[in-house]
Amino acid sequence: MKTMMKKTILLLAFMGLHGSFCHAQWDWCKMDLENTWSEYKCISNTDLTVAEWKFFRDTVTVDEMKAAFLENHDKPGYTSPYVGFDSIETPGDKSLVLKIWPEGTQPQELYNRKNEKRPLTGAALLLHNPQNYMGFIVSPYPTYEAFQKGKLIAHCGTPYGGGADYFSYAQQTMKKHNGVWSDSIASGAKLMGTILQLEGSFKQDSPECTFSVLVYEKRDKDGRHYPKYEAELLLPEKPNPPVGIYLLSFNWFVENFPYQTFKPYYTSDGRILLGRYYRVTVNRCGWLVEDYMDINNRKP
Repeated sequence: MKTMMKKTILLLAFMGLHGSFCHAQWDWCKMDLENTWSEYKCISNTDLTVAEWKFFRDTVTVDEMKAAFLENHDKPGYTSPYVGFDSIETPGDKSLVLKIWPEGTQPQELYNRKNEKRPLTGAALLLHNPQNYMGFIVSPYPTYEAFQKGKLIAHCGTPYGGGADYFSYAQQTMKKHNGVWSDSIASGAKLMGTILQLEGSFKQDSPECTFSVLVYEKRDKDGRHYPKYEAELLLPEKPNPPVGIYLLSFNWFVENFPYQTFKPYYTSDGRILLGRYYRVTVNRCGWLVEDYMDINNRKP
């Protein structure tokens, strides 16, 4: 409980210092606790220009993200994302091989540093520790690596950099230098609910309601980002009044997130997914936010 409160205060301070949730009655808005956001931004600031320009040129549209939800939200997602792909496994990391050069090269050949008789020249595009997500195979961590005669001559990206979003990073009980980014998805989503609960936008005598939303980064038709996020209702199709009221609160919450609160997800088909799928429950105990990546991966 103390750890949760500490992380909650850190996030509330981050929000307050960026003009989102700074209410006069909250003393922590005056505290110098912006370091968590600075750490996250610093760790996450990896130049992916080469990988994005050469391989991830298209963005999954909002309509496609909505259609994917309707088709997959009630399907289990814990099947292996590596089926049909080559992969490379090292301690603490398993990477899906999207492309490899020259064609026909086996991943172990490219990464066999001990092969002095026939050092290989080539390159590989990888997705680190990918997960199934609403019909997509995704990871926030692609890397592009090029070798010349067995030596690494170019590298773009990182296999781990603070989780998939700021909430996941803030909720971690310790900073990780390796590990699987998806480990903190569930706790990060719950932290979002805790913030909404402390904000006070619910009534204890209101009936319980549950709704599903898509949270996504807005971009224009040319792919340039807007400095804001937006939430759209997915289910129920015909919301009753409590859902409508709480959806307004959730929308306001999301629209005030600073840019880069969420990392993009890179997909196995070479695109960029700029959305998150959440199930939100509001009852007399407050707000519970759950990411469908966690929901669909819960084994029965």
